[in-house]
Amino acid sequence: MLRIHPLLFLGGLAVSSLTAAEGYRFPTGKPILYRYDLDQEVAMSTAGDHLQFTSRISWIMSLEGLAQEATAGGLTPVRLAIQAVTAQHQAPGLTRFYDSATNTDSRGTDPLLSGLQALVGATLTLYLDPTTGRIPRVTGGERIAAAFARLHPNPADPGAPSPLASAARTVYQDDALARLWTGILLLPSPDRQAVPAGAPLTGFLVRSWQGTTWTGALDPAKQQLTLDLPPMAVTGQIENCTAQGSLTLADGVPAQGQGTLGYSLALIAMTQPVNQQHRLTWRLQRQP
Repeated sequence: MLRIHPLLFLGGLAVSSLTAAEGYRFPTGKPILYRYDLDQEVAMSTAGDHLQFTSRISWIMSLEGLAQEATAGGLTPVRLAIQAVTAQHQAPGLTRFYDSATNTDSRGTDPLLSGLQALVGATLTLYLDPTTGRIPRVTGGERIAAAFARLHPNPADPGAPSPLASAARTVYQDDALARLWTGILLLPSPDRQAVPAGAPLTGFLVRSWQGTTWTGALDPAKQQLTLDLPPMAVTGQIENCTAQGSLTLADGVPAQGQGTLGYSLALIAMTQPVNQQHRLTWRLQRQP
């Protein structure tokens, strides 16, 4: 199943090379505007059929240092404020889109995309290690999950919990958001870096840097996967994982960053094999 993860141009911005010693210096009282794009592509082959699914979600948001003392361990709080979201999803015979600026989508009340309105106006606090770019803690995700659930009430009983409440809490839990933003803001290092891999991957993506570019390898390289899809469990194997990216800073804040992650997934559903090729691409771009 293809799942969309709900969380361009550099007009004259001077980009400098980055060393780990420089670190982050997010200014207070001066939000810096960014665009973040996340693309997902899944190619699936089964029973002689070849299917292609593509999705993109784009955020316009700002990052701003908070004027308060660093927390224990020297972490710096950074406010992330989401201003607008657009999304599109294409599958065989199906095209959907969403634009928060007009709160319109391709179906009027698209159950897949309209809940993204919960992100608009939302804020997160990233507790950032300015010397490494790691983010051990994020707060604010529970408010997004609650807003998402309110936009999807239980159709059979409005007083009952939303059928999507549990999934929203999983997507926007603090640990998942901390892992996501660590992957985006992690600074170059002469040492290899272990970054927790996100579902369905387990273990770590281990990064190695050359200047401002990095390559990554999954550890362990081959992974067994079991999906509980009543009335049966589906088993499979993940392998052939590749990852690469880059990050540059200007004046102590991100100028631009990008990354790609690809892997193959072989599933056995009943007696029918299903082979999938997954590719995720993300880009963070400071706006002029």
